[in-house]
Amino acid sequence: MTFSLEWAKIAMKHLHKKIEPDSQYPHYLISIYEVRHSERTIRKGCICGCHLPTPKTSRNASHIVEEIVIRRSDVTSFLILVAITDTEGSKMYKVRLLSMINRYTLGSLAAFLILICITALLGGSVVQAAPSTQETAYWKDYQDPDYGFSLQYDAANWQPKITVRAPNDPDPQVIAKRVGFFGSRAAVTIDVWEHPEKDLVGWVKRDFNNREMPYDVTEVNAKVAGLPAVAYFEPAEQAPSVLSIVFSDDSHFFRIQYVIGDMGAAKDIYLHMLESFSVESPAAKTEFQFPTNVQDKVTGALPAVTTCCGYSWPGNPFPCDNGNCTWWVYYRQGYVPFTGNAGTWWGQVGYYRDWRKGYTPVTGGIAWWNSAARPPYGHVAQVVSISGANINVSEMTWQGNPCSQEPVYRAYASTNPSGYIYWVGPVLAKTIVSH
Repeated sequence: MTFSLEWAKIAMKHLHKKIEPDSQYPHYLISIYEVRHSERTIRKGCICGCHLPTPKTSRNASHIVEEIVIRRSDVTSFLILVAITDTEGSKMYKVRLLSMINRYTLGSLAAFLILICITALLGGSVVQAAPSTQETAYWKDYQDPDYGFSLQYDAANWQPKITVRAPNDPDPQVIAKRVGFFGSRAAVTIDVWEHPEKDLVGWVKRDFNNREMPYDVTEVNAKVAGLPAVAYFEPAEQAPSVLSIVFSDDSHFFRIQYVIGDMGAAKDIYLHMLESFSVESPAAKTEFQFPTNVQDKVTGALPAVTTCCGYSWPGNPFPCDNGNCTWWVYYRQGYVPFTGNAGTWWGQVGYYRDWRKGYTPVTGGIAWWNSAARPPYGHVAQVVSISGANINVSEMTWQGNPCSQEPVYRAYASTNPSGYIYWVGPVLAKTIVSH
C-alpha cells in the first residue's frame, strides 16, 4: 500500500522523536516515524527488510516527502521506521526498523522474529535497499543530431544535457562531444571522439596510466550494438566510482560511463541504455553483452551530495565525509568535467579543449597534488590569490577535520603543489576567487 502526500502528513503528525544527525551520516537528518493504523495486512513477512522505493519529491513541512510506503506484517499493529533523508528530501536508499510492537499480544513466532531484528540492529546493521528504477522509468528515444547514435533514456527521472562540445579539434585526444543524462545523484555520460580506435584495450591501459591508476583490463569482454567493447570498473573514494564501456565504429570512438553517485541504484537503467544504443554504422547490430563480473563491482559507497559542511551547489557529483577536496573545488569552480579521486585529474585534462595544465599558478585555477605528494588519493584546492612565491588557497580535507573546521584557507609555496589545472574557455557560471 502506498500512502499519498496526505498520508505522509498524517505520518508527520505522529513523528514522536527526532535525533541528532548521526556521525556516520553527518549531512543527513534522521527521523523516526510512528505510523498507526488498523487496516488489513499490507504485506506479510516484512519484518526487517522494509524498503523504500525511488522517492518523488514534494515539499511538506520540515521534510520533503510525497510517498511513504508502510508495510506491516499481520503480527503488528504499528511499527517504527527510520527514513534517512537529506535536506533536499532525496531519500538515501537505506531504512532501519527500530522496533515492531504488537500493542496487545505477540505470538511466540512474532517475538522470535522481533528478537532477531533487534539483535541485528544493535549490531549496527543497516538494510540497504536496491530499488530498481526500471519500475518507474519512462523510456524516451534520444537521437544525437551530430554523430547519429541513438538510445533510450528514462525521461521521468533523468535529464539530458550537453556538457562538452569541441567538434573538429585537431587534437585526436580531445572529446568532441559529451552528452550527459543526469538523475538526482547519478549520471550516465556519453563521450564521442571523432577518430575511431582500433586498439580498445590499449586505449583503456593508456587512460589508466595517464591517471596513475592500476588496471586489470586485458581483453575485449563486451559488445554494444554488436560492436566489440571493453567494459571495466574505476574505483574511487573522493568521488563516485565509475562503470565504463568503450567501443568504436567505422567513424567514431565512444565511451559510456555510469557515474555511481547513487550507490548503484541506477545500474539497470545504465544497462538498458547500453542495450538500446545504436549507431549509423552499417556494421552495427543489436547484440549487447556486459560481463557480470564487472557489473558486480558496483557497490554501495558514499553518495553524491549537493550540500557539504553547510555549503550547497546543485548538481555537485562528489560525496562529502567531513569535507571533501573534490566536492569543494567543484563548488568553487562551479563545474569541473573530471571524475575520480583528485590524483587522477591531471591525466584527464587532455580530453577537454578548454582546460589546461602546467606548473605556474593561475588565480581561480586548481592547485593539484598527485597521490605520491598527498597519499593515498591526491588533493586539489582552489588558488584564491598569488603573493610572490606563495599561493593562497581555499581547500577542504577528506575525512580529516570536522565540518566545523572546513573549509580551510592557507598559504603554500607555489612549488608545493604537483601542478596546476585551469580553465581557458568562456567564463564559468560561477568561479569564486575571494574569501
